[in-house]
Amino acid sequence: MKKIKFFTQDKISYAVFLFLFILIIDLLAAISGFGGALFWLFDNEMQMFSSYESLILSVCVIILSWLIVIYSYRKNQVKKLKALGAVNLIMSLLPFFLNSVYYPFAYLTVKAVTDLLGVSSAFDLSDVRFYLSELISLPMSIACFALLFKLRRSSEENNVQRISFRNLAAVTVLLFTLVTFAAYFVCNTPVSEYFNYSALSALIVESVEKSSEEKLFESITGDMDFSKAQELLKKEGYIPHTELEEYAEDEETVRINKDALSEILKSENEIAYAKLYSDYILFYNSCVIISPDEIGKVKFKKIIYEDMMLITEKDYTAEAKEAFEGFVIGDDKKTVLDQMMKFTDVASCSVEYVGNTVKEVYDFRAYKNMSFLSSIDNVYFDATVVFENGILKDGNYTRVTESNFESDEVIRKESEYKIRK
Repeated sequence: MKKIKFFTQDKISYAVFLFLFILIIDLLAAISGFGGALFWLFDNEMQMFSSYESLILSVCVIILSWLIVIYSYRKNQVKKLKALGAVNLIMSLLPFFLNSVYYPFAYLTVKAVTDLLGVSSAFDLSDVRFYLSELISLPMSIACFALLFKLRRSSEENNVQRISFRNLAAVTVLLFTLVTFAAYFVCNTPVSEYFNYSALSALIVESVEKSSEEKLFESITGDMDFSKAQELLKKEGYIPHTELEEYAEDEETVRINKDALSEILKSENEIAYAKLYSDYILFYNSCVIISPDEIGKVKFKKIIYEDMMLITEKDYTAEAKEAFEGFVIGDDKKTVLDQMMKFTDVASCSVEYVGNTVKEVYDFRAYKNMSFLSSIDNVYFDATVVFENGILKDGNYTRVTESNFESDEVIRKESEYKIRK
């Protein structure tokens, strides 16, 4: 079997590639929230770990890095050892921004140890946990430079090889795999929040559910009989609020749902439909509202999306404000929606059929949270646009800022804007 040149040759270009590869993997891990980069402390939406993918990626990169270190040393490949030593040193010196891809494995193993010692609560409250990647990057950097020093002092091309690289690689992989599974078992007995979900499948499910929800909403038109629209929603697993008591778990759930319904239902003819999940129904999450006209057709429909304000990854309140103030009455619907959906989430959309006129109302939301410890710095952006037959007819936004940077008390400022002709 022909060996890959990357492994057999020790070129500068290969060393640079290796350096950039590890660095880029770390940057991507930091940006996506896979690791423990400390700058995520400034974001309320941080997700440092918790997914299967983050743990698998972390373990694989650590194993790969150690195997390359071992192989490079045994084959006297100095340039690659220098590249690995340098990149790990940089990661060790900049834990605020890098040092992320190692974090899930380091966190899991230390968490397992603290659980076994009965000091997990103290560990969870300690800021030391944000620097756990140092337990991997620093020893790896030291090992690289130590092996480089040893190679320089050695007159032989290869040191004594009592164990073949293949066997050593198998032992390394087995060791990290066993440690990972053992730590995972300790941390998830009983089941906890540590690495117990798939971020990829959650993203796919969320995307599929939202897509099917939107397709269902679009299939309900002003030409449809109201009774048929009701049947369609029930067929897709939606429950009307008129049957709430049959599915509610307790009186408190009924009360909470009725409070939510009192805010979203504007007339007695409107019926709210919410999806039934695991034998419970919650109207304060996403739901679809429909109402009939005088001849039994659908007159009004509205879809309210699950409140994404606290979990959205977007943080573009300034851009949303600037884009909104660029709109004028008469703009077409596509132009407005394309711009707004770059910077905001759609909170709700309603459609009303009045004769030959189709009136659509979109509510948008963006949220910025730069609060840290006792410092408060929040921005709330809520906007509404109205279209008639695809043409912008009205729109306004409300922007609220909360900050205590200038005084001990939180100062709240509110500004409004209305689209002009």
